[in-house]
Amino acid sequence: MDALELAQRAVRAAEGDEALALVNRERSGQARFAGSEVHQPTLIENEVIELQIVRDGRLGLAASNRTDDDALKAL
Repeated sequence: MDALELAQRAVRAAEGDEALALVNRERSGQARFAGSEVHQPTLIENEVIELQIVRDGRLGLAASNRTDDDALKAL
């Protein structure tokens, strides 16, 4: 799923007068070497959804790296 789809799902799940969804994806890697050989390769992939909603004139903000339907409703 692309970032736009995820943001749209989050906005649809939001219960408020107005909503703004931001998606941040990260992919990074590192490798540790020992004795001139790769010893510990690491790859990190993370996706965070941040949801801002206005309800009854108040602004709320929540963020999560869970993106399933239940998590978006709880957000």
